[in-house]
Amino acid sequence: MNVIGEYNKEGELTWETRIKEEYNDPTFGLVRIEQEYDEGELDTDYKIKKNFKDPDLGIINIVMSFYERELEETFKYKKQTKEVITLGTVKTTVVYDEEDTEDRETITYGTTTIDKNFYKNKLTNEVKTYADEHNNYIRQEKEYYNGKILTKDLRYQNGKKEGLQTYFYTDGVPNTEQNYKEGKELGLQKSYYSDGQLKEKKTIDAQGNKDGEYVLYKRDGSLTTKGNYTNSKKTGTWEEYGGHNPNLLKKCTYTGDSATCEEMDYYDHGAYFTIKSATTLTQDQSGYYKNGPYTSYYNYKKNLIKKKGAYKNGAKFGAWVTRDEMGNMVCSLTYLANNKILNQEFALYYDDDGTLSRKGSNVPDYSCGGETNFSGEGYLNDYDHGTISSEKKYFDGTLVAEKCTSMVF
Repeated sequence: MNVIGEYNKEGELTWETRIKEEYNDPTFGLVRIEQEYDEGELDTDYKIKKNFKDPDLGIINIVMSFYERELEETFKYKKQTKEVITLGTVKTTVVYDEEDTEDRETITYGTTTIDKNFYKNKLTNEVKTYADEHNNYIRQEKEYYNGKILTKDLRYQNGKKEGLQTYFYTDGVPNTEQNYKEGKELGLQKSYYSDGQLKEKKTIDAQGNKDGEYVLYKRDGSLTTKGNYTNSKKTGTWEEYGGHNPNLLKKCTYTGDSATCEEMDYYDHGAYFTIKSATTLTQDQSGYYKNGPYTSYYNYKKNLIKKKGAYKNGAKFGAWVTRDEMGNMVCSLTYLANNKILNQEFALYYDDDGTLSRKGSNVPDYSCGGETNFSGEGYLNDYDHGTISSEKKYFDGTLVAEKCTSMVF
């Protein structure tokens, strides 16, 4: 052991440094000890380790400073690094809580500071700040689950989000990936299901509008929706998919403030079944609404019409007629502009040969999808092989007269 001392004018020893040559420490490996004494009492105790490979900083020298036998701070002298920093002293300060577990650690070197927080010796979050080559203030934030699984990775420049911002599920699988420029979303944005399957993909332009391709997937990876935006407005062809295959369910072509759409239905095995066509969608501040003729089919190729009518400003308007697969009328509703039913005619039954069995209009308890409370006149007729067998008359929903083949009224 080498001893270096300092003496005052009276020749009294005031400071003493004792240096022990390198030896194998059970905790730190090969180290060297320096002890400083003040008036014969140990003041500071150093443990020095050279050429230590730090997982974050590379090859470093460590000086661990103990005061009254308790760890006070650690200095890390850096030799080489892959990071662009000012070479020099790297200082780490470790703070312990009342249970003697690591609570906070701060590493500083050059203009860089790394703050780490712990809970019961497990890393919870980490903040790195530094000035880049353009003198921008950079802040990187990371959060961890269970001490090691990254759940959040954010980057700020001069106080605003910048670049890729990533959030993760607690098993480390990405949740969302967002690109920012000067604090605003810009560029490609992605979200994922918990198993890592892509859920949604879209692009944001410099004005904050959706722009370009948009896609949406189910958890199994099958496509749900795809289309394009321009200034947050749907443009061109949009398609929606569903079912097990999946099948195309809806296809719309957007032009300006209107769109023409087709809706498809399928058998369970995926064979083509029918198209429902709503001719036009019109846009206002609340979104798109139906406007114009509407037709649905039992079989589009054979022109077997199921329902036919029209929309006005998103509401049914005028006559709406529903037919069965034989082409017989089963319901006719007449709508006013306020979506209120003016008149309702219906045919409830047909015989096996296709002849009408019962027909009525504006009758309580009989409805083909509209209201059951009516004003004005109504009727309900029964037929026997095409001939009226009974008649009932209603007014304001109340039966006022009834006639059978053997009765006169």
